[in-house]
Amino acid sequence: KALKLAELSNNKIDIAITYQRIALMHTKKGNFNESLEPLTKALSIYQQLKDLKNVAAVHIQIALSYGQQKKNTLAVKELGSAVDASKRAKDTFSLGIIYEQLGNLYTNIGDFENSLHFHKASLEMSKHLKDWKGVADSYSDIGNIYLAQKKYTKALESNQSALELYKQYAEEAAIAESHMILGQVYMYMKQPLK
Repeated sequence: KALKLAELSNNKIDIAITYQRIALMHTKKGNFNESLEPLTKALSIYQQLKDLKNVAAVHIQIALSYGQQKKNTLAVKELGSAVDASKRAKDTFSLGIIYEQLGNLYTNIGDFENSLHFHKASLEMSKHLKDWKGVADSYSDIGNIYLAQKKYTKALESNQSALELYKQYAEEAAIAESHMILGQVYMYMKQPLK
């Protein structure tokens, strides 16, 4: 019904947003494959309108849907398209988020070198934007990659940097998680907690 109303208004943005909402309903039900058709329609509208920020946003949504289906090659391709659109839009905030998503995707498939590359790029974007929560999250992500690689000293340094920033901004859940991760690092290093 919402789609019919949006189509009657002939407002392209409303139609695209409605398609995105339909896709979100499919996603919430776990029907990731069914979310792709409305997302593709929304993408087409945003491309016609040359709305690069929303083009990037829809590519991210499609990538997340592919990621949920373990279609990692397709997810990487979509995130690459999102990077291109964000660069053309000069949208550094979204670019940092996309780099984080690429880092997470590469972590999930066990490609730690690419994961580190993209998480470090996200870190630099967050620093540039003075997004201190983003900086802390990037340090945490990087530390977790080093932990998985058994590079405990680097894991310790990155997670301590994250913890200090989380403390400054009273991010209680993140503080607790950081302490837990640091405890793991110290355990693997066979050192007492500090």
